[in-house]
Amino acid sequence: MKAKYDANRIFLSILLSILSLLIIQCAVSPGPVFHKDGKYYGKIEGQWGGLWWNYYQRGLSYARGEYWDHAIRDLQDAIVQRSADQRRARTYGLHILDEYFPHRELGIIHYHQERFKEAISELETSLNQFESAKAKYFMNQARRGFLKETGLDRSDPTIHITFPKTGYLTRHSSLRVSGTAMDDQYVGAISVNTHEIPVELSGPEITFDQDIKLERGQNKVVVEVTDLLGRKVRREIVAWCDQEAPLIYIDQIVRDRSGESYTIEGYISDLSGVKDFQVNGLRVDLPDLRGGDFSVDLYLPDLMQPLILQAVDGLGNRTTGELRISEIFGQENTASHLPRLASCADNPKGLLSLNHIRLAFSETGDTPGPVVRIKDLPDHLTVDWDECFLEGEVRDLEGVKSITINGTPLITRTSKLVFFNFLVPLEVGDNAVMIEAESVSGEVESKRLSIERKLNDVQKIGSRLNLAILPIRYHGEREEIKDLVYESLIQYFVNQTRFQIVDRERVDGLLDRIKEKEMDKEEGKPSWIELGRLVSAEGVIVGSAYFFDDYLEILARAVDTETTVVLDSEEVFGPVQTLKDIHLLAEGLSLKFKQAFPMAEGHIVAMNNDTIQIDLGEKDRILPYSKVIFFREGEALKLPGSERIVEKRFIILGEGRIKKLYESSSETMLASGGDTIEIAVNDRVITK
Repeated sequence: MKAKYDANRIFLSILLSILSLLIIQCAVSPGPVFHKDGKYYGKIEGQWGGLWWNYYQRGLSYARGEYWDHAIRDLQDAIVQRSADQRRARTYGLHILDEYFPHRELGIIHYHQERFKEAISELETSLNQFESAKAKYFMNQARRGFLKETGLDRSDPTIHITFPKTGYLTRHSSLRVSGTAMDDQYVGAISVNTHEIPVELSGPEITFDQDIKLERGQNKVVVEVTDLLGRKVRREIVAWCDQEAPLIYIDQIVRDRSGESYTIEGYISDLSGVKDFQVNGLRVDLPDLRGGDFSVDLYLPDLMQPLILQAVDGLGNRTTGELRISEIFGQENTASHLPRLASCADNPKGLLSLNHIRLAFSETGDTPGPVVRIKDLPDHLTVDWDECFLEGEVRDLEGVKSITINGTPLITRTSKLVFFNFLVPLEVGDNAVMIEAESVSGEVESKRLSIERKLNDVQKIGSRLNLAILPIRYHGEREEIKDLVYESLIQYFVNQTRFQIVDRERVDGLLDRIKEKEMDKEEGKPSWIELGRLVSAEGVIVGSAYFFDDYLEILARAVDTETTVVLDSEEVFGPVQTLKDIHLLAEGLSLKFKQAFPMAEGHIVAMNNDTIQIDLGEKDRILPYSKVIFFREGEALKLPGSERIVEKRFIILGEGRIKKLYESSSETMLASGGDTIEIAVNDRVITK
């Protein structure tokens, strides 16, 4: 009996709903249609039903024609029936409205009417319900208008740089600058050394982080903050980049008459200060932290015994040098019982001084040019380093006047022997390194190294997530913008070098075989998923672009082709007057996706049946269902006869997928077809 009563109640409820819709349709007739400049405003697609999506679509149409009062009434009526802003709102059956943002559109209308306070209120409601790039853009505009109208902004912004402090010393060629920008009202823009930091939504306090490149030596770091009314403040600090180890200059070596004691005289210097300097294990006191002249007395009865020089600066950069006394002094002249000076051919260093008398060696008539030696590196080399330390020496009989490496001057004084250690950053591919030395007499000697940098297996772009960027769905004016947006998106996704992007020609070649269709959860997978699988893509970027009234909005989603899970959604919005504006929006969208899929490395910390736990989690900005690669280090490739590693080799053990995220860890499952036998605790993992 109760079941029959419930069934009757459900039937009555449905009947009342249908009657209500019929009453609404009969009671509410379509509004007026306006015609202006060859366009109609107030028309909707399909039949008018007096429903929330009818009001919303008609309200947007009125707004485009600037029929503000009609647009406001329609949007308010839509809100009465459905109050929350959102994406992909279901209308009826399987029909989906891509966007439903009545509060946002009301705020934009109020902004155009210069009713800034009401605009801010509606835009705040929209952002609290569902964030959108368009709402953020017009919120900034409305706040700017409100401040101009009220005069509430009375102070300049301020900057607090958290890191680094002025005078900061580093050996790295990049630096992350972080801090906080503040204003009595709203911060609108931030830049670090002309790098614009995206500020989508203005605020009274915004933290920032920006990586910048450093040159050798002194670097000025300039942070600029601008508020919404254009008031600007600038803060400048100085950071030092010291990538050279201490320079060791040897001016002369003196041997006393006993032939067993020597005095080494020279000079040492370093930008960040010399932390330690030793000759044959004997610590040498220096007059100043930055170095200075030195003189060391050593007892060396064995001519074959080398002089070992070691210097370390405050950042840990190290220079080593080896000098054999037998190369300097020849055999004793038994007739005179005085040490014999080696000839120039035997004594290329030209460093001798006998009984504290400097000898110029000019009487030999033979003055060779500078000699350049690089330790442990052949002239041609293949490595997987991102930087290369050149450890070497330059010597000349008359004195070394200058040394340059790829055009960068190295020394600041003349000496007969210079030991150095110099860091050269390497780009992927071929790198030419040119070392040039000039003697006091003007003779020049050069040495050229060819270093090829290749990525190891886990760093290669081929090991990154494979994405296909599909043609966007375009709505709005100026149809030619569609191709410009699509081409720009592909260009900037490729330029980011974060993902492996499927060639556009492959995608275009398959479009004729698969027709695009809307997502149908009951009848099968969407066609763009099928297309992604056909081009062997692990994910697809699907998007829509809307261009109206000189504003462009681009919405995109990254969808996993295996699970059809939406991994991430991003959007950008802004005014478009030129092709450059389209490029800026496309670049911004690609950057958002790059930031959403960070490259992070970790370790396997536990294994339990099919679950592999790793030490990467929410703190590392890892996304649910994203992929990882398991690997371990293999036997490294070393230079022949040396312990110097030129290439780290890795064994790829398999791929996995994140299935559960925690703050500092994640649970992953091995991809289908994998084998957990080889994988073990302490093996490494990297996001794909």
